[in-house]
Amino acid sequence: DASSEQDSDLFIQVDKAEELKKAATEKDGKLVLTVTNSFLHGQAKDGKKRWLVYHDQSRNPFQHRFHQGILKKYIRLGTDTASKMGFYDLTGVTDMGAGLIGDPLRKM
Repeated sequence: DASSEQDSDLFIQVDKAEELKKAATEKDGKLVLTVTNSFLHGQAKDGKKRWLVYHDQSRNPFQHRFHQGILKKYIRLGTDTASKMGFYDLTGVTDMGAGLIGDPLRKM
């Protein structure tokens, strides 16, 4: 329901996208998903940033594969903003998180 709507990143395995679409319903022009045990999740160490992963669970990717993408996205936004404000070119900062080691994804 609308009261449980959350803003979160969702990673979908390409060949599982159609399966996920079939499980969704449409409401007000949006796809509505119910998070079930078919999803895995990861979260930042501080527990504040959580994301969902829908993929073949026989594969066992670690959180850092997804976390790095999210981290790079926000670092890139910050470095782009800093550059537009006239600060030095900070584009190399984007790769600083590449060495992070993650935990396994968790079942819902």
